[in-house]
Amino acid sequence: MTQKAKSILIIGAGIAGLSAARTLQEKGYQNIKILEARDRIGGRIWTNQDLGLAIDLGASWIHGNHPDNPIMQLAKKLMVNTFELDEEETVVFNAKGKEYTDKKLFSKSKAYAKLLDKIEEKGEENKSIKDLILKLKPKALEDPLMLFFLSSDLEFDFGNDIDRLCSLHYESDEEFEGENLMITHGYRKILDYLAKDLTIELGQKVRRINYGDDRVVVKTMKDRYVADYVICTVPLGVLKANSIHFIPELPAVKKTVLDRMEMGNLNKVVLTFKKSFWHREMHYLAITPKEKGRYNYFLNYKKINAHPTLMTFAFGHFAKEMEHHSDEKVVEAVMKHLKVMYGADISQPVEILRSGWTQDPFSLGAYSAAVVGMEEFDFETVAHNLQNKVFFAGEHTSQSYRGTVHGAYLSGQEVAEEVLEAMEFFV
Repeated sequence: MTQKAKSILIIGAGIAGLSAARTLQEKGYQNIKILEARDRIGGRIWTNQDLGLAIDLGASWIHGNHPDNPIMQLAKKLMVNTFELDEEETVVFNAKGKEYTDKKLFSKSKAYAKLLDKIEEKGEENKSIKDLILKLKPKALEDPLMLFFLSSDLEFDFGNDIDRLCSLHYESDEEFEGENLMITHGYRKILDYLAKDLTIELGQKVRRINYGDDRVVVKTMKDRYVADYVICTVPLGVLKANSIHFIPELPAVKKTVLDRMEMGNLNKVVLTFKKSFWHREMHYLAITPKEKGRYNYFLNYKKINAHPTLMTFAFGHFAKEMEHHSDEKVVEAVMKHLKVMYGADISQPVEILRSGWTQDPFSLGAYSAAVVGMEEFDFETVAHNLQNKVFFAGEHTSQSYRGTVHGAYLSGQEVAEEVLEAMEFFV
């Protein structure tokens, strides 16, 4: 069997799987097939158009407008429209509906930066950020504005509650310089480009991967496949839930690492209105009630697509809790904050759209996070292949860029190169 005839099966048509397939295809390998459990490609990249406009309910941002960012390179190549978000363009209200002054926001942001410096200096592997704050500056957790910064910054960026994020490792990754961008019409165009001319079978939920013989046997709910190499790109949550049965079992070290790794969660709520009643020029709107992470941070979508739409967020533990709430209860809670901010007479939304990532059996969370009890190189360890037959990719395998689209994309390219090296070694 020639190298070019070797068969490669990729599990998951998220951006890691698509990236791996494209990389292999560009190297001349055509015997590649992707199995995807969902009825769509993209995984946790999900451009929804139920409201008549493109809304990314999963990954939304290009993190870092920098020429080395591969997602930025794709966006420019495909000439997709983007909007550069500026966190300086934020209006923040207190719980009584009064705007914080610029002076107050600047002063508190400086105090917040000093607190982060202290956390970085004193971080411990078995202490959460909250644990450390209770030790260093407990009053910060009683300050609504400080809680807002902790939630909208740390919990948003690093994907978990501050009582779960590891004070030592939460920020052990890297980032591309530059402002964050939104893709005006969603990530779908990039997905479609990557998926072009690839063989993708939808609705194929994988149950078992047997790598004990010369070739790998993959069983789905519908079919049986045999391949020389398998690339598994399912999310961390799916691996942790043992949704896929590996034969032989995963090595003890990989199981140990998976047990202590954790999926974080973040959910979005999108509300459309007949007309906007908020600060139209601001990029973000916020309110600081006593409880953090509960629909108190808003993205002004009207700046992005000219439609009177707001996107708000649920962070940390509340992100999971709200998935069990009805649409009516969610709208009521969101509008309670907006009415404090903009008055009791503002209009009700005409439509709602929301995510629920922990309830999704094909993700079981939003993205991976460095939590208490993890060790420094766990993200690398979970990426280790099995007998040079089964390989792993996805944002949770990226030590440097976990939790990001570019991290998942780069992991796909890297695993493709790893498979090629295995082919060369065993030819």
